[in-house]
Amino acid sequence: MTETVWGTPNAQPVISGNLVAERRLVGNLLEESLRAASGGAVLRRDFLTFNRIEGRWEYMSFDTRAAVGMMTAQSLGREKNGTIALVFQPFALPGEGAGQGQMLRMRQEIVRIGPDHIVKDQYFTLADGLGGEWLAHRYDAVRRP
Repeated sequence: MTETVWGTPNAQPVISGNLVAERRLVGNLLEESLRAASGGAVLRRDFLTFNRIEGRWEYMSFDTRAAVGMMTAQSLGREKNGTIALVFQPFALPGEGAGQGQMLRMRQEIVRIGPDHIVKDQYFTLADGLGGEWLAHRYDAVRRP
């Protein structure tokens, strides 16, 4: 997996390679764990399931690299054209600097490019009243034998 991060709307991308995403089914949940290819602790873990009663996707993730706690999201409906669109509960970014120390909104699109290729794009909107959204994170995973 490759992770690309844009810290602000006009920032140059920071690309991290040599990441491994491991996926497994836990009951009706799809669990994904992200770690460095060299091993070590899990960096991020997420869970995805389809709630048949509500007719929508539910998602939860936590990332050990950021002190934001558990992040939960839901879709408004089913997958459309190979894309699951999720809207997260607002959360705060700790710290100082651009976009830090304030609330933000996030949405995520999980796009199935093919049977062995998934892209997760995360779009941030700062709670600054300006409403500017930008692509902040991209997780690009290709299954390897």
